[in-house]
Amino acid sequence: MPNKAKLVTRASSSSTVSADTIPKSASLTHAELDSNLINLRDATFGVASDDSTVIDIGQGNTLKVAGAGGVTTAVSGQTLTITGSTGNITIVGDDSTGTAVTIGETFKIAGAQNITTAVSGDTLTITGSKNIEVNEISSGDSSAIQINDNVNVSGTFNAKTIVTNDLISEDSAAINVVDGLNVAGVTTINNTLAVTSTSTFTGDATFIGSITGDTNGPVTIAPNGTGDVHLNADSLRIGDNNTDATIATRGTGDLIITTNEGSGTEGTIRLYDGANGNIIIAVNGTGKVIMGDDFTAANLDSYTNASNSFPGFSDIDTIKTNLMFTSNLAVPNMTTFAERHANNVLYSYGKADSSATTYNDVDFRWGNQAMGLFDMNGATANSTVTGSRAAAIRGLAVTSGFKNSGGGTKTTPNQAGLNAFCEIQEGHGGDLTVVQQVGVRSGNAVRANTGEFSRITNAYGYVSEAISTGGSGANGTNRFITNEYGFYDAPSTATSLITNHYGYYVHTGAAATNKYAFYSADDAYLSRLGTVEGFREKVSALTFTASIAVNTDLAPIFTVTLTGNTDFTLNNLSTGQTVTIIVTQDGTGGRTATFSTDTSTSVKFAAGSATLSTAGNAIDVVRIVNTGTNFIGILDKGFA
Repeated sequence: MPNKAKLVTRASSSSTVSADTIPKSASLTHAELDSNLINLRDATFGVASDDSTVIDIGQGNTLKVAGAGGVTTAVSGQTLTITGSTGNITIVGDDSTGTAVTIGETFKIAGAQNITTAVSGDTLTITGSKNIEVNEISSGDSSAIQINDNVNVSGTFNAKTIVTNDLISEDSAAINVVDGLNVAGVTTINNTLAVTSTSTFTGDATFIGSITGDTNGPVTIAPNGTGDVHLNADSLRIGDNNTDATIATRGTGDLIITTNEGSGTEGTIRLYDGANGNIIIAVNGTGKVIMGDDFTAANLDSYTNASNSFPGFSDIDTIKTNLMFTSNLAVPNMTTFAERHANNVLYSYGKADSSATTYNDVDFRWGNQAMGLFDMNGATANSTVTGSRAAAIRGLAVTSGFKNSGGGTKTTPNQAGLNAFCEIQEGHGGDLTVVQQVGVRSGNAVRANTGEFSRITNAYGYVSEAISTGGSGANGTNRFITNEYGFYDAPSTATSLITNHYGYYVHTGAAATNKYAFYSADDAYLSRLGTVEGFREKVSALTFTASIAVNTDLAPIFTVTLTGNTDFTLNNLSTGQTVTIIVTQDGTGGRTATFSTDTSTSVKFAAGSATLSTAGNAIDVVRIVNTGTNFIGILDKGFA
């Protein structure tokens, strides 16, 4: 082990001087001599590392030389041996491949792709070229590569994405796009765009100028698959200047013009493919064709001679016929027989579709018809027109719609025809009345909105039908038929529509206030023969419940078997009418019953109440008569 020098001093154990010299004429003191010896003993030397860190080594201290990084050290006698590593050093490039370099081997760093290298002394210099030739430049973090100065490209420039405000050719000629051009944003083209291959614009393209094709060649816009072409503009102009223009379908498809696309209530004009004929609507000069109001004709094959509007009827959705009609002439007040008018006359004929096998009233209409919409226009028909002997509106088959564009309380002309259909349209305002509607077959549609009134006073027909209602108004309040008469009657079932309903033969029951028939399929009808009303001989079976309603309009006699206790309520028992209820106990017997009326008037029995027989299968007969003052009950008991 290293040792410090052994020193013997006279007066000091530590140095007291720091100067290096003393005067020549002066002698050393004991303290100075001791300090010199101590300074000599405690002297050190410094050892510095590669990073300039210095340590002091003094007498008696040990300096250890340690190996690292494959280097080892050893001391033997007075010899310090430092041994280097004999392994390899692996150098890895950007492509993640590596090469092993042994100790003592030379590793060359070579330049490429516009990069040169040079070594001078202990310095390696890597120099990049001004002209860079690369196949791809990519940022390390996937963000955009920013180029602050201009980029001049003298050869082929390939780029996946170009964001620019101006794309200009050097010689002012057109820029030719040889391959497909995909444009995702807004593209504005102020001059000529020449595209020699398929191009795709996925954003908006603004063309300041015209889109033109080759000389005398077409410009084709062809969506992919079933896609459509949408032109979002307020108007569309076609045709060259002062020449005829043509809109045509490709192949045998129909030409359809539709409004309010996708709403489910589109307005449609459909021109069927011209396999066998022409569709011509021709007006010149001051003439005009106007089809207004509710008129629709989904299959219109016609020649039109109209100078004003032809009104329609809301019940006619399709007219499958050839048409000819006159103009909507104004009709003045009629004061003499000579002032009769033929107004809005339609003559139609049709033929059967050879592919059809059956027809019904909706599919097929046949016969000469007089159709018209009569607008009172604020006027009222006088007594000559509306009386029982009025000239009225007449025809072999008459279909008349009535309205009043002027509003107010108005009366229409009468209507008479072999087949007579009358429609009062809603939306006329005020109170509109048809006094007489007469036809061998008479059908009526009464329509009214809330706040207005539509009525037919008398409707007569061998076959009479009040077939439909419409509008937002209520039956009996805004729309109604006062009297309907028919030999064979198929009346409306709309609640409260008809006040009085009369028929010789009634097919189904009307929802009328008063109903009379000689023969009726509805037992609720009354028969009035002189002074005899409501005579019936019919037995109706009741179903047992805890509360049994007895509708005395249905029959004079009812039967029921009691399987429990019950209460009988008599409904509609008129003054002078008697109803009989035959009550049978089930096998158990002992069932009880009470009797009440829909007018809350009690039924009076001689014993105060009706006490039924209690034996199993016993039969009791209960008869109740309405005297007009009292309901009198008679109980006959105990029939086996």
